[in-house]
Amino acid sequence: MPFAGGANAESISGDDHQAFLDAVESYSYNALCCPVADVTTVSLYAQFTKRVRDDLGAKFQLVAWQPSADYEGVIGVWNETTHATISDVEKHALVYWATGAQAGVAVNSSLTNSIYDGELIVDVEYTQAELEACIKAGKFMFHNVNGTVRVLEDINTLITLTDEKGALFQSNQTMRVCDQSANDIAVLFNTRYLGQVPNDASGRATLWNDIVKYFQEMERIRAIEAFNPDIITIELGDNKKAVMLLINGLNVINAMSQLYAGIIIQ
Repeated sequence: MPFAGGANAESISGDDHQAFLDAVESYSYNALCCPVADVTTVSLYAQFTKRVRDDLGAKFQLVAWQPSADYEGVIGVWNETTHATISDVEKHALVYWATGAQAGVAVNSSLTNSIYDGELIVDVEYTQAELEACIKAGKFMFHNVNGTVRVLEDINTLITLTDEKGALFQSNQTMRVCDQSANDIAVLFNTRYLGQVPNDASGRATLWNDIVKYFQEMERIRAIEAFNPDIITIELGDNKKAVMLLINGLNVINAMSQLYAGIIIQ
């Protein structure tokens, strides 16, 4: 439904997209949508996401159409779409639904096997072998389950695994826990400690207690498990104003997505 009191631009240029990204850089959000399909603009959004996540510490995920990315902060939608009565529906229109779903899913939940409840006709004509290849390629895919369109696997575009970033980082549920924790702890620090609490042993101990309580709540809602407060250390940073927080060994929970069954016959 069009907004009232406005008008669509006759054309939108790359400069317009850059101006939008410049404007949202100072805001906090969970999901960013790239609303176009052209490779150049998708690359612009992906580069922005990586820079802001890695350099500025703003934690969110980008949802884009068939991005050329290998990064846990970028989710790539690949299914094309049509509409029963509207002829000019963009083939990449599924990115809007996927972005809303990513923004709305709880930190302790996954979109794996979620039902697509939109009005678009989603192309799900893929064989099981093709879908398996898509998962290995880091593609966020929809597939047909007995006539119902569902999310195949809630994954991002990360495919190059290292000792620092293993397979667990391919899961968007993992990234939600990491990103939510980073954002919430930043809000906690900025509202209760920044410029207010002395950076001495007592002040750092108070911060430690608040962060421990935060992760105990995350454990209560089953976003993490087997939480041990000893994995959290807070020390004086490299100057009198700095605080160094280290969380070493957070045990993130993921939803069930695979079943291996054995039947012993007697």
